[in-house]
Amino acid sequence: MHRCCAQVTSFPFNWDGAKLAAQGAAAYLSGLRVGYIADSFELEDETATRNAQATLELLREAGVAEFIPIEVPETTIVSPTDSLS
Repeated sequence: MHRCCAQVTSFPFNWDGAKLAAQGAAAYLSGLRVGYIADSFELEDETATRNAQATLELLREAGVAEFIPIEVPETTIVSPTDSLS
């Protein structure tokens, strides 16, 4: 069975200070979609979990309206010598 998932890709964050000044912070941030690692909210360390929740709350208060939970896929490290066996 083929599972489709989101692809994580690195792109530069295009900061437009002039647009921010013209629109105001809340209006500018309301257009952003913020992805967050969902597993960060299920940590055994309660302090880390509270910090993750506080970060999203701060962004929400600043005007970010859309949060997208993402999952980081598990990776398998393959050694070049693995294919020789």
